[in-house]
Amino acid sequence: MSYRTDSDIYVPYGSVIPCDNKWQNENLFDGKTRNVAWIVSNCHSKSKREEYVKELVKYIDVDIFGKCGTNYCPRNDSCYQMLEKKYKFCKDYVTEKLFQYIQYDMIPVVYGSANYSQIMPKNSYINTADFGSPQELANHLKEISSDKQKYNSYMNWKNNYCVKITHYKYFCNLCEKLNVDSDRKL
Repeated sequence: MSYRTDSDIYVPYGSVIPCDNKWQNENLFDGKTRNVAWIVSNCHSKSKREEYVKELVKYIDVDIFGKCGTNYCPRNDSCYQMLEKKYKFCKDYVTEKLFQYIQYDMIPVVYGSANYSQIMPKNSYINTADFGSPQELANHLKEISSDKQKYNSYMNWKNNYCVKITHYKYFCNLCEKLNVDSDRKL
């Protein structure tokens, strides 16, 4: 039982599923005054993502929230709504945070080794791995943040998909696997 897709019991934090939806926040772009919010509590990661962000802030403003930053935002709807209202991008990785934040109108900037194309709709995120340097990423973010049509194109997926938070169902999946799917009966 793990987050790995090849596990016996796959337990992601969430998923994006087809649904009949209509995204209606086209004008939200106009009120967003900040570019990148980074919510982080592990200040010394194995991936050294903090080093990447240290370089990124040389080229674009990044407001850091959590234990590693100077900004505070409690993990609740009021925080997410504030971030959605002010920020165009949210730097993240595949934990529960990604699925929490994509429910709101921010573009996640992902960093990590996950295959995001398997778990996220096309054009719903920006992957740091697609850029040769933090400066290239910053230039791309600036381009999108100054073009309402390009920015909103990253929200089009919301017309056909909804976010489903699933991390609370881990043990239900385990029980089902043990009792229903098992070839070996006790």
